[in-house]
Amino acid sequence: MINNFIEPGISTRTSPKWLHTLNLVWNGLTFMAFASLALLTLRALPESGLNPYLGQVSNRGLFLCVYISGFFALMALIAFIDSLRRITGKKKTNRPGSWRWLKYSIVLFPIALYLTWAWEASVILPHWIFAILVFLSILIPVVWISRMASGNMWGMHPGRDASMFSFSASVSVPFMVVIQGLVAVVLFELWIITDYSAFMAAVNSLNPEQMFQSPMLIFLLFCFLVVIVPIIEELFKTLAVWLLLGMDITPKGGYQAGLMSGAAFALMEGALYALQSASVVGNAWVFFILGRLGGTLIHISSGALIGWALATAWREKEPLKAVLAYLIAMVVHALWNLIVFSTQIAPIFLGTDTKDELAIVMMGIVFLSVAVGFVLFARHVVHNRGEAVAHV
Repeated sequence: MINNFIEPGISTRTSPKWLHTLNLVWNGLTFMAFASLALLTLRALPESGLNPYLGQVSNRGLFLCVYISGFFALMALIAFIDSLRRITGKKKTNRPGSWRWLKYSIVLFPIALYLTWAWEASVILPHWIFAILVFLSILIPVVWISRMASGNMWGMHPGRDASMFSFSASVSVPFMVVIQGLVAVVLFELWIITDYSAFMAAVNSLNPEQMFQSPMLIFLLFCFLVVIVPIIEELFKTLAVWLLLGMDITPKGGYQAGLMSGAAFALMEGALYALQSASVVGNAWVFFILGRLGGTLIHISSGALIGWALATAWREKEPLKAVLAYLIAMVVHALWNLIVFSTQIAPIFLGTDTKDELAIVMMGIVFLSVAVGFVLFARHVVHNRGEAVAHV
């Protein structure tokens, strides 16, 4: 348990009014955007069978989009209401250690996982129910890990925590997608330049899969997934924490803000991959969901580590702590992606069998190592009695 001790002589403070005003406007726009997306997707469902473009997306995928959009609209609404209360001078809602029942929410995960497995091939079960099971299977681990790692810091800044989710979904993730897209285009053009004959062979044969017979393209794909993606995602996943540094946020505050940023990214990434999987006939949902557990843990733990390191480096003028945290996060992320690439992606491109057993063993080792390290690190941070928790 966390003791929310505030060191004598350190005064707590609140964020400036202009920041709450900016937060109010941004979260209001974010709420309208996600709510509109959810409503438009619902309206598109009856037309999916008639529209040749919508017909390529399964109804399960469309319902997943509704739930994802609805969830992030809810987060933006919570942040909007909190900012409105702060601007109008109402007392901040602060309930440290609240929602303790979420610590037991993990019990629902195996139930959702079993039902997903049992009904994944069902033609009777309504699509909206199956989509709920998949969404819950992704959401529950995110919420449970976040709640357990937060301790009594959960509920201290509900508006800020909701804003981390809203900002990540509306700014951080789109920004990273754009950056990764631009890098992917550059690498693809580099492949065309360095292996033009393979490119023309694929074009002339009208068979895009022939491109992956090029060793150069596989090498560039390796560089993208194992090197570039971890660097981009770990650098910008905690973008929201950067905005708090100028307000002298404490290491505990940075830890919690980074934790929520990582959780938001893990949920968004898992949901987007689920959307993609929903369009694949015969997708192994259980294997996909279990695989997401590792990605969820890595994103949340690295977000918390980087958030803590950024705040610590800012306050103590020790930038090497932040650099080291980034390097640790990038290496762990790269190792996870390397396992996926070498056991799942590369064998498909090379026309060989995927190495599922090896993937399970190696992922299990990385997962357990990260879990143990995160538990020890989280206990060290949240049990630090000599640190004030600033009311940002």
